[in-house]
Amino acid sequence: MAAGTPLLEVEDLRVTFSQAGAATRAVDGISFSVGRGETVALVGESGSGKSVTALALGGLVPPPGRVEAGRIRLGDQRLEHTNERELSRMRGNRLAYIFQEPAMALNPVFRIGWQIAEAIKLHRRDVAVRPEIERLLERVRLPSRVRRAYPHELSGGMQQRAMLAMALACDPELLVADEPTTALDVTVQEEILKLLVRLRGETGMSILLITHNFGLVSGIAERLYVMNAGRIVEHGPTGEVLRHPRDAYTRRLIDAIPRLHPAGE
Repeated sequence: MAAGTPLLEVEDLRVTFSQAGAATRAVDGISFSVGRGETVALVGESGSGKSVTALALGGLVPPPGRVEAGRIRLGDQRLEHTNERELSRMRGNRLAYIFQEPAMALNPVFRIGWQIAEAIKLHRRDVAVRPEIERLLERVRLPSRVRRAYPHELSGGMQQRAMLAMALACDPELLVADEPTTALDVTVQEEILKLLVRLRGETGMSILLITHNFGLVSGIAERLYVMNAGRIVEHGPTGEVLRHPRDAYTRRLIDAIPRLHPAGE
């Protein structure tokens, strides 16, 4: 873990969804941290609470959900009681997101360059927009022509890179990547993960990787937390957890990692 005070600290976070008089606690008193310049993975199956946790960081939990309790600190800023106006300014500034389905997040009626430009103008009025678009596209390994393309004209991998360019437009301290490779084929998954590793090295940003796939975390995350039924059941350095899992749920997830076997086995 990066030395010094963590960039992100979450303590005793609880998120509840209430409907028809019944309450379901999707996140049940979890605590975790992300160091400066560190990548941390939050791993769990669908319904474990990991994506709700990611949304709670930026005040994005949809109704009828609500953050019931807990403390969230990003740098020197407490987030759990921050009003929507301040949270909106922080999102895409200190904190940025990329999601599982870039085609759903990108606006289908506007060209990619226009959408990146809007992200730049919203958060960085001190830069020349056109050169910055070109710089961001180059940073995520997209050709300049992509700025004139519509989202539907791009492959899934290129759409995810475009989303990443928009996220980087504000030079965030923390990037929350929620299942960023799930909809992509294996080769493109590897390319996106390598890109995230390179960008972290270039920018010094921290990354919180949300995933159901233990197979992704070994090459990118220094530490990981395993979530099940809204709770953290295990955590530690990634290599240690992968080699010596203590919890039965963790072992089951690790056993599900596809492995290559020699011919004849």
